[in-house]
Amino acid sequence: MNLDFSKCKTKEDVEKVIDDHKKELNLLKKIRGIDINES
Repeated sequence: MNLDFSKCKTKEDVEKVIDDHKKELNLLKKIRGIDINES
């Protein structure tokens, strides 16, 4: 999964990208029913 920071202008933008990816990851975990260790 790529984090795309190219459009990020501010710290808030970066946090939003990370937040969106966290939601995606949580969704994948639910779908697959597997436990991924969070880094």
